Amino acid sequence: ANLLSQYIGGDLWALSGEISKLVTYCGDREVTEKDIREITSFAREENIFALVDAVMEGRVKEAQMMLHRMLKYGTAPQQILAMIERQLSLILRIKECQGIPAQEIREKLSLHPRYPLDKTLKQSRAYTIPRLRRAFHSLLDTDIAIKTGRYENELALDMLVIDLCKHA
Repeated sequence: ANLLSQYIGGDLWALSGEISKLVTYCGDREVTEKDIREITSFAREENIFALVDAVMEGRVKEAQMMLHRMLKYGTAPQQILAMIERQLSLILRIKECQGIPAQEIREKLSLHPRYPLDKTLKQSRAYTIPRLRRAFHSLLDTDIAIKTGRYENELALDMLVIDLCKHA
């Protein structure tokens, strides 16, 4: 129950859906932690979006808590880096579309439904081009630090999250 609540958080609708999937998957046998880790990938996907939003919006404590939880339960550091890079790239592309109506931006960036576009538009207001440049440099430095073994994954990602959040 604790592991499932850590994956899902307080979203009771998602929790109900994940429990239904687990019951169907396990049948009459007891649900194990291994089952939860295998079946609740959707929850992990949702958590990575929440982590990226927390980082982009400067919510450092929340971002660090989610980061540690995701690493603990097997999310690859490269996946986290890729999702942060994706969001920074979307913000940059939105910055380049200033003056274009939201509908055109949505089509140009293929952000459907409307919620991801609205969230990214809001986040883009807090970013300047120099700030985006610094963020991309931090992202690259973190990637290199992980790949060369200069820092352990968790430390490198922690430093990245703090760096990106402090400029929010």
